[in-house]
Amino acid sequence: MLLKSLRAFGLAATFVAAAVGSIWAAVPLSTIRAMQTAAPEAVNITAISVDKTSSTRHANAQTVTTIDVTLTAKVDVVVRTASSLVPGSVIVVRYEIMHSEPPTPGPQQNIILNPGEKAVAYLKHNNGNNFTCAAAPGCLDKL
Repeated sequence: MLLKSLRAFGLAATFVAAAVGSIWAAVPLSTIRAMQTAAPEAVNITAISVDKTSSTRHANAQTVTTIDVTLTAKVDVVVRTASSLVPGSVIVVRYEIMHSEPPTPGPQQNIILNPGEKAVAYLKHNNGNNFTCAAAPGCLDKL
């Protein structure tokens, strides 16, 4: 009887772990590439300045650190634009990065550029010179 109960508990625990694990599963690379292709703005940028703040929370035997990033960048090359960006424009991109410990398998999330570093950015226009990621978690590809 006890062995049967333990088996039932083990089976139930396996299903729960699988369900919880799927919540934290990484976005497939093919999905990220599709979001990048569909992004209304695709531009090559050079980082001018980067501001970031972070917070950490603990849940379900996992530590999750959230980093809010504000990137000010100069547009170098316009691949496509829905907001009439031109080379030389200065834009502000706000996005969030989440790091899990233990890490989530699959492609890494967005990167944080250092001033002077270059990347391709896949963006959506908010207003003025403010943008957000259109291809999270693949918003930036470092050049």
